[in-house]
Formats: sequence, structure tokens, C-alpha cells
Amino acid sequence: MLTETWLPSADPDDYKRDGCLLIPAALAADEVARVTADVDELVDRLRGEPDFATRHMESAHSVRVRHAVGQEPRLLRLVDHPAILGHVVRALGPYVALVGSEVFVRSESTATMAPFHTDGGPAMQFVRLDHAHRALQLKVQIFLTDLPGPDHGNLIVIPGSHGRVPNSRELDVDDYWLHEANEYVDRGEMPPGAVQVRAAAGDALLFPYSLWHAVAPNTGGRTRKSVILRYGHLWHRPFDYLVPEPALLEVATERQRRMLGHLAPGTQPQWWYKAPDQVEVMGLSR
Repeated sequence: MLTETWLPSADPDDYKRDGCLLIPAALAADEVARVTADVDELVDRLRGEPDFATRHMESAHSVRVRHAVGQEPRLLRLVDHPAILGHVVRALGPYVALVGSEVFVRSESTATMAPFHTDGGPAMQFVRLDHAHRALQLKVQIFLTDLPGPDHGNLIVIPGSHGRVPNSRELDVDDYWLHEANEYVDRGEMPPGAVQVRAAAGDALLFPYSLWHAVAPNTGGRTRKSVILRYGHLWHRPFDYLVPEPALLEVATERQRRMLGHLAPGTQPQWWYKAPDQVEVMGLSR
């Protein structure tokens, strides 16, 4: 699986070309330590539940915790982190919603952690927008572990693939893998243009749902940990929760509550599309 590593550009002008934007040192070293401790405590707590394997083990080597902020509210501070939010607003506009959050803990394995895919399943796989305009949905992956070389459980991306659609246009609700890319992986090769993202603990990577991506094996001798935040528009349905838990809303700020899709009682439904106080609640200047 070894292939070249790639340090994505931190220049926003390159984002639309590559489909990736590196946010270097989005978290300071002390923040990385705190978030890592929160992640470890969360996973350790969940391991004590009888259904841990069926709910959270993506594979024998990967733990995947969905709706992470709902299960560990301390992670809420990442949702509108000052080093991240501005980039998200620049890509999406002011009507920003958190539509999902995940924690990944990937232990050592010689197997590919995740095949090539796009996010959002078949409902979104063939939706493409003009990249000169606002994004539809995107992710921010916050790395808590250094990825200095290949096969450390790195994210694999094909820069520029966010404008492509799969060859097959058959609608299959159970299949959203990118077979034309994964057929290379099945032969022990990498599809043309694929690179493994190189990053340091505390870096974050922003990329749209439509970017073709996978996860490399982890033979680097260290468990790889990360937090993923999914962002969309206020009118989007959440990806991994129906409604935010009351306990989560109690500890959230006004801006975080809005980003969780919580509107005040008596609010008009049209506010999902044009809340008149959106700019003020998000703390943005007109």
C-alpha cells in the first residue's frame, strides 16, 4: 500500500483545485493533549457497554464513535473552534450546521482501514456543484496523532477528484464504494493520483463530501486517533442524530445550539433557510 505522502496546501485559493485545505496547528499542543484525553476517556467508557463491538467497532482494528459530541460534550469546543470556523464559513456561508461528529481510533493493521468512497452515501454520490460557489457539505478531520510518513493509518485522497462522479450510475442504496478506485487496491496498488496525507498532531484537514478518499493501513507502530466534524447548511438533516440531547444543549453556547440545529420555541420553520439573526448568532460581521 505504500505510496507517496502529500502535504496539502494551506492556501484557500488552492482548495477548489485540490478539494483539500490544510489548517496547520489548528489545535495547540495543550489542546491536542486535552482532546486526546477526552477521546480516550470516551472510548474507555464505551468499551464497558455490552453492545460496544456492534455499535462502535468498524472493524477488528478500528473504533468509530458516531455523534461524538453527544456522547462527550467536552468535544463541543471543537465545533466552533476559532482556528476552524472561519474556514468553514468561507466554504459554506453563514448558515452553518453541525450535521455529524465522529471519533476514530485506528490500531495497527496491515489491512486497508477503509476503501475508497465519498461521503453521504448514494443520496449524495452523484451530486456535484460548481466549485466556484458555496459548498454543500464538508468535513474537518482533526488529527491527534502525527502522520509523518505513509501507512500510519493516513487519510488517502485523490486531489481534484471532488469534481468527478463514479462511472456507474446505478442507484444502489447499499453500495457507495468507488469500485473503479478500489479495484486497484484489491490488486495491492493505488489508483492514479492517490496520495497519503501527511500531517502533524493538531493539524486539521477540510474537504468536501465529494472528495474520493480512503484510509491506509497502520503499520507505523502507534494507534492513530482523530476527530471528524461534518458541516452542512442549517436546512440539512443531521447525519448521526435526530435531535440534540437536552443535556448537550444545556452546556452549549448560543452559537453552538444554533449549529446543532436548535431553534427557539415559536420560531418559524422558514428560519431553517433564512433566520434573520443568523449572522449575529454566528458572531459574524455583516
